[in-house]
Amino acid sequence: MRALGVDPGVRGGLAVVDAGDGIPTLIAATDVPVIGSGAKERVDVAAVRDWILLHQPSFALIEREQAMPKQGASRPRSRRARSDISPV
Repeated sequence: MRALGVDPGVRGGLAVVDAGDGIPTLIAATDVPVIGSGAKERVDVAAVRDWILLHQPSFALIEREQAMPKQGASRPRSRRARSDISPV
C-alpha cells in the first residue's frame, strides 16, 4: 500500500512511501513544483497531478498548516498553495 505525504505550500514537498510488507520504503520524493516567480509564484497543479499519477498512491495525508508561535495567522500564499493541491 502506497501513501502520499504532502507538505503543502510553494516551498512544500511530496513523498510516496510503500509500507506493504510492514517496512516503510521511500518510493519517491520531490519539492512541490512551482510556476512563475516572486509574487506570481504558484503551485504547478498539472505537474503535481502528473507526479501523483506516476506513483499511484493508495491514499494521501496532507499536513495541517498552522501559524508558528509569535508569527500570527498563517500566510495567505501558504493557504492558497494548500487549496491548489488539495483537489488534485
